[in-house]
Amino acid sequence: MNKEDCQRELCALLPAGWTGTVELDGKLDCDYALTVRGNHVAVRASRLRNALCAVGDVESSVRSGRHLIDKRVTSPLPLRLVEAWAPMHSHMFLPMPEYHEHSWHIRMRERLSPDVLESEMEMAVIRFEKYVKLVAKQGFTHVVLDDQDYLVLFPKHPEIYPAGGHFHRRHLVYRHLFRRLLDIAAAHDLKFVLYCQELGYTPPTKAFFGNICPCNEKMWTYLEEKYDELSEVFPDFDGYMIKVSDSFMPLDGYYFHTDLFHHTCPACQHLSPLQRLKAFVDCMYRVVVQKHNRNLYYRTWECSSALIHVDVEKHRKLFAGIEDERAHPVLKYTKGDFMVSNRFHPGIGGMPNQIVEYQFKLEHDGHGSLPLYIGAVHEESLRENIAKGIAGIWTWPVGGGISSINNITHFKGFTRFAEANQFVFARTMLEPEVPHTETLAIWGDGLLGPGNGAPLGEILCFLTDAFRLTCNFGDLWTGSREYGTYFHHGWFYDWQHFRLGHAAMEAGGGDIRSQVLPFISDLDAAIQRMHRGAAMFREARESFERTVRRLPGYEHEYVTFLDQFMAAEAFADLCALWVETLLRFYSGQFTTESLEKLLVRLEAAKQLYDRNHGLFVTQCMDYFISMARRAPTDREQKIR
Repeated sequence: MNKEDCQRELCALLPAGWTGTVELDGKLDCDYALTVRGNHVAVRASRLRNALCAVGDVESSVRSGRHLIDKRVTSPLPLRLVEAWAPMHSHMFLPMPEYHEHSWHIRMRERLSPDVLESEMEMAVIRFEKYVKLVAKQGFTHVVLDDQDYLVLFPKHPEIYPAGGHFHRRHLVYRHLFRRLLDIAAAHDLKFVLYCQELGYTPPTKAFFGNICPCNEKMWTYLEEKYDELSEVFPDFDGYMIKVSDSFMPLDGYYFHTDLFHHTCPACQHLSPLQRLKAFVDCMYRVVVQKHNRNLYYRTWECSSALIHVDVEKHRKLFAGIEDERAHPVLKYTKGDFMVSNRFHPGIGGMPNQIVEYQFKLEHDGHGSLPLYIGAVHEESLRENIAKGIAGIWTWPVGGGISSINNITHFKGFTRFAEANQFVFARTMLEPEVPHTETLAIWGDGLLGPGNGAPLGEILCFLTDAFRLTCNFGDLWTGSREYGTYFHHGWFYDWQHFRLGHAAMEAGGGDIRSQVLPFISDLDAAIQRMHRGAAMFREARESFERTVRRLPGYEHEYVTFLDQFMAAEAFADLCALWVETLLRFYSGQFTTESLEKLLVRLEAAKQLYDRNHGLFVTQCMDYFISMARRAPTDREQKIR
């Protein structure tokens, strides 16, 4: 986009009669300076991308009725990366899980469908361009997108992918696609980072280079030739986000990933996981940074027993001997995965050039489908991490993480809550001193009309407290909060994976007895806390109906928000009764009569939820209710 296009877009956002100008000034010591006086808007920016950020700020200002005067924006985070995975996914093939994989992309992997449907790929490009335009306005500097597996042809070894063959055709298509995506990002002055899950293979490359093993020299040659080719074909890649994969995707044996933790020959068994990874990091630094002058973003997240992602001392060992501002260790802002209950990562600030990873959709706490707003958490984390001198951030808006819940037929659903987290985060990363509630009110004004943002923000903040009560049905963390004990992270994760259901059906309540009950000193108080949290969801819905006005032109959003608050209320009621029933049953604190009353209430709550909302699967409850009713007296005696 040139200066004239940027100015034209700025003017298009303003009410009739207003005018706008854009002046590029590379001498500015801030991202941009914005002045709004009367019917005139003036933007001075050091780069076009920064001018686009100003355009987005003007848009928010005008829609909310809050005019910005002499606003200067500086960011303490020079690197602001955002994942671009989600817009590349198709939303046409329900009830397939939407954010699990590109549907057209999957067919690239299959034997029976060697060609890509151009219409689907065109839709992905359109979504990508809209997305890039948005994140550029929000102030991000880089987009991140996978996957390198589809971009390499190994020209030094034409026997791997013969011309005209299955893989050769597909990889050329994917190269063409990425060329278009790179050009779109560049038009909005965004740099492009390629996400690379290593080690990725196809059957031909596996047959040619052999097993994944540190003593296999051909494996190291394979890695170097791959990044040589990528850097030559796509010289405008800013860098590579490299992760030793915890995603194993055979998919008919056409594309698969594995890692250096589990695959070694007898001659390499003496090497620790850290030693194997150190050899890999050193190779990537030599090839990516020293040889090709690209940025290396090494994602420390992994799911092996090494637990490298939570140990900054291991990060230091991995980067020992590498003192280069182009080499970045990447770690999550939480110690462990993105469970809201996880504490902040203690290793942040422990070594230079760190990139800290955030997530907005909350994959373990509702996938954005529940009204879980964590702007306050992100605000606290960002301020703390900026004070520690991190180099930048990397965010996951909607894509990424564990796949969507297979039985949800309309998972695209309501993503406004993930959007709220992203909107507030984007402002906070630019201006961490601005209270998150101020930005949240701007977002709410834009969706529900002027004046509605503040009460909506208060409701969402109130619900954050409701989630804290409802999720923590132990004695306020008297149990372990460390990564790996999921019952102490949040009931939604357990619900989603049917852990509570499986505990009831398959393990005879073993997990509940071992991971929950030992940490509850007062069962009645824990149960009351769950029901108090559920009641807060009802209070939030009532507050919405009482304080948020249904304004002309915003009716659709109003009804949708109200429906989501009602769904959350029904879900919280159901969860409170489900947890109470399980805790009573497996602790033995029940009589036949009291258990039957609980089961009747649980059935009623389940019927109400399933009939009106029914987003999450509840079949495990049917099995439990049937089992509990068959022999409650015998069960009671056995438990006691």
